[in-house]
Amino acid sequence: MIRKVVAITVVVAALMLIGSVSPASADTPRCVSKVEFNTIRNGMSRQQVTNIFDIPGRVTGQGGSGGYAFEFRDYRPCRPNSSVSVNFWRDPGDILRVVGSFAYWG
Repeated sequence: MIRKVVAITVVVAALMLIGSVSPASADTPRCVSKVEFNTIRNGMSRQQVTNIFDIPGRVTGQGGSGGYAFEFRDYRPCRPNSSVSVNFWRDPGDILRVVGSFAYWG
């Protein structure tokens, strides 16, 4: 019986410790971290990228014709002397989606 109580106590303590570190505590609200960048995949929407990076980025190029569109965005990296860029493409009737991404971590 005592072993069972000790085991339950250890499990509860471990769960409390894990629960005290929320995923939001790792967020970087004003810049893009390597971890955040590495979660981006081709096909993600621009809104999904914004949600992951926590910043909208800056449009550095855009254009389109006949319902097709492209957009290039640069994002502020957390590490100095670095750069983060994501390229988006939209087919007619769709939304802007990731077609490429690049990061240099100085």
